[in-house]
Amino acid sequence: MALLHVGDEYYCIKDVVVRPSNELCYVRGKIYTCQSMGCLTNELNEDYHSWDMDYEFREHFRDIKEHRNEVLNQLLWN
Repeated sequence: MALLHVGDEYYCIKDVVVRPSNELCYVRGKIYTCQSMGCLTNELNEDYHSWDMDYEFREHFRDIKEHRNEVLNQLLWN
């Protein structure tokens, strides 16, 4: 499980669509904030979405504090 702390911010590097509804919950290029321990608030303003697999989370997000330069480059060039 991805360990997310309240107040931490994450940059989305790949769209996230949930099944079976096919709703776009996270949009590439946007920054999302953890408002509930272990969860990341999504486009639908749901703050209870958790990630069971750490590797799945890392496929879609970068921690802004840990990957500052990478995130800044992507923000500048998108």
